Amino acid sequence: MAYKFSKGDRGLGDIKFEDDSDTGLDFDQDKIELQTGGTTRLSVENNEITTTVPVGIGTTNPGQPVHILGDHPRVRVEATSNTWPGIELSETGTRKWALLNDPSDDRFLIK
Repeated sequence: MAYKFSKGDRGLGDIKFEDDSDTGLDFDQDKIELQTGGTTRLSVENNEITTTVPVGIGTTNPGQPVHILGDHPRVRVEATSNTWPGIELSETGTRKWALLNDPSDDRFLIK
């Protein structure tokens, strides 16, 4: 991929924004990075998204790694028919708790 700057040299594989050499998208070796101030803020590589800053949805000042703010904020976990949608809480790869919906009778389970 190549992007022709309106000023300066042509960069192969990267997009830098005019008059701001510290902000851009880096497409280095099948990895996509969003950089601001010369620091990588978001990276996508091998189907993994990593970020060095908290993510805010509806807020510009997130107080946790993921922070959702709104009048009726929700997180939706949707399963296909007759499966067990849920949320798992884990520590170092081991499930500690699970909040589940039993598809046979729609009971809410804590396991």
